[in-house]
Amino acid sequence: MLEALAGWLLNYLLHSTALLGGAMLLERHPALQRSLTVRELMWRIALFGGLLSATAQALAPPLMAAFEQLPAEVRRSEEQRSVGLVLAAVEPAVDAADEMPPTASPVVDAKLAPGAVPTAVESAAHTPVPEPVSRQDVALGASFSNAAGALTVAWAIVALGSLILLGLRLAALRWRVRRLSPAGEPSWQQAAQRLAGLAGLPTPTLRMSEGWHSPLVAPGGAICLPRWLAVKLDAGQCEAVLAHEIAHLLRRDPAWRLAGQWAAALGWLQPLNHLALRRLDALAELACDRWAAQASGQPQALAESLYACAEQIVQRRGSAPRLAAAMARPDSALLQRIRSLMEETPMEEGKEGLVAKKFKWRWLALGGVLAALFGAVAVPAVVLGKIDADWVLELQDGVSFHKGTRIVTNDQNGSTRVNVRGGDLHFNEAEDEIIGLAGTVRISEKRGGVHREVLIESQPGGALKKSYSVDGKAQQLDAVGSEWLKTMVRHMADVMVSADERVKKLHAKGGVDAVLADIEKPRSDFHRRARVEALLNLRDVGDLPPPAIERVLAAVDGMGSDFDRRTALVAMVEHQTLPAAQQVSLLRTTARIGSDFDRRNVLEALASQQADEAEVLQGWVKVMKAMGSDFDRRTAIEHLMERKPLGKSTLDAALQASSLLGSDFDRRTALQSIAPHLDMATQVESYVQSATRIGSDFDQREALLKLIERGPLDKSATLAILEGTPRIGADFELATVLKALAEQMPADSEVLSRYRKAARRLSDHERGQVEKALDRFDKG
Repeated sequence: MLEALAGWLLNYLLHSTALLGGAMLLERHPALQRSLTVRELMWRIALFGGLLSATAQALAPPLMAAFEQLPAEVRRSEEQRSVGLVLAAVEPAVDAADEMPPTASPVVDAKLAPGAVPTAVESAAHTPVPEPVSRQDVALGASFSNAAGALTVAWAIVALGSLILLGLRLAALRWRVRRLSPAGEPSWQQAAQRLAGLAGLPTPTLRMSEGWHSPLVAPGGAICLPRWLAVKLDAGQCEAVLAHEIAHLLRRDPAWRLAGQWAAALGWLQPLNHLALRRLDALAELACDRWAAQASGQPQALAESLYACAEQIVQRRGSAPRLAAAMARPDSALLQRIRSLMEETPMEEGKEGLVAKKFKWRWLALGGVLAALFGAVAVPAVVLGKIDADWVLELQDGVSFHKGTRIVTNDQNGSTRVNVRGGDLHFNEAEDEIIGLAGTVRISEKRGGVHREVLIESQPGGALKKSYSVDGKAQQLDAVGSEWLKTMVRHMADVMVSADERVKKLHAKGGVDAVLADIEKPRSDFHRRARVEALLNLRDVGDLPPPAIERVLAAVDGMGSDFDRRTALVAMVEHQTLPAAQQVSLLRTTARIGSDFDRRNVLEALASQQADEAEVLQGWVKVMKAMGSDFDRRTAIEHLMERKPLGKSTLDAALQASSLLGSDFDRRTALQSIAPHLDMATQVESYVQSATRIGSDFDQREALLKLIERGPLDKSATLAILEGTPRIGADFELATVLKALAEQMPADSEVLSRYRKAARRLSDHERGQVEKALDRFDKG
């Protein structure tokens, strides 16, 4: 049922969009601008045609299926009617059929006696008639079908509420109209009687309204007139107003308006419906204006009454009820209507165009039928796959106040859903059977085209009642069902038994090996990670042997979630002292994590115990190269520099990693964290090379100043820094570095010569300041 309703809704949206969009485009054609009747007919077909065509398209397959299920005799008689022309064509051969030998007939009815020969009529009746080629359906996958099912439920709720609200508004409007006082002016009654006779209608009921500021026709046919009309308008204008409202009755506009509101409420997902309603309202007002102008013979009086109505609406901020056909509304095309009335050209559609309702109804009916047939046959239908309605049950469970658990597993081959209501759920030792329950457990699985379901309910005295079904048919638990239920219960236990409880139990029975064997089983990343953490948190485990660590790392490496891998690796580092070989394995796994944030977190955790060995540092650099974020690289370097002590190999690796940073700020900050730990005899050149690749003069200056602050520099270190200064372009930044360098460099002739050579690039003022910094050597 849900699939059919969802398919109808999607097809309605497609059909109505095509029809309404086409009407919107066609209306702009100059040839249609001159005919109100054709434009109105087109918009009505567009508004209601989508409902008809989608319904016809939905009913076509069930009707064909019902025909196929008719008794053979009835179906054969219908088939004989369909081949009547064929029978007529072969009728001359009927007499000759008796002379034909038995073997000449290509078709033999199984019901005939042996050796009997069927007549040509019977042969023609049994000759297969080629089936017409059906339209090509557009199938949607299961995920789209499920989404369409959810949309359909939402549509149905809103549509039902809108229809109920529409009914309440209609009832309230009729109640309000009945409470209005009758119009007592004899002139009003006489004008209404004359105009109704001209239209061929019974004299309508006239009522006076205090609250509504525009004349209107209410559902039921009563014309409601505001009291200000008798004061503001003269007799001619009042008659023009009455003619306009009687034209609404003649055209049955209140009923059409109600039907349009019903269609818009039912198809509330189609935004173009509101455009269609507005266009139909505007066209109806124009048509009524034209009939009223001809019937009263006073188009100018009608235009003046329209202006007066609009003036009242603006002054009193009033509006007409939505279900009523009002003479003027705040959003109506008032100027267009007045301009149309005041044109000197004769009116196109007068009494004849409106009175000939049958002609218009025939075209409307024909248009609706054609739209339905076109949608049912020519337009491809959207066909939904099986909608998985279990999400409705999940929603119920989600808003339920009962204590419980829900487990949902979906994959390409099927889905499994477990809903536990209540508590005190206990499993046997093998965790393949429920032995204690206070509440209910519903297990449902759809896999391989088979839907199995079992309901387990607690009974008084602790007994459990099991209700098992396959494809919706209740049956006893057989061997296949029992094995399936054990598998499902093991799946439940795997999820519902806490990792700490399971790991403690397994460790008590079989030690670390038993826990590792359980961790290595295929399961979700979350549960694997939780059991790794539970193992590492066991008090009596201590440091695991290297083979056990390798097994844990291999299990973590098999996870797909970056979060779970990172969390497990951090827990490993925090709870275990890892040998160098296992650090290499951990770094190899870290490099395969996709998130820079998660990689960096692992490196930060490892920094406190990271070994100063070549293979470990190579793995660390590989992780840094795998990162794309300068922030995470820089932060990892800073954490590594917090170690005490730091080996020379570690500093070399940090300098190598700093060259990977593209951001000037991050490289400068990373180098500043490395500078206090450098081996000034061997690593200054690598530091300067990394610093001079910084594009910003300011950041390059700050990185070099941090190095210079280390204290007295020897000749090689000073020359290495001077070698990098040509890359500083700004005089102020270069002068700052040279002045700081003058305080720390040795009094060596070669150094002084290179220093003055670097200073020659500066302006006179900056150069004077730099030369002045060398005065300390003269004092010495």
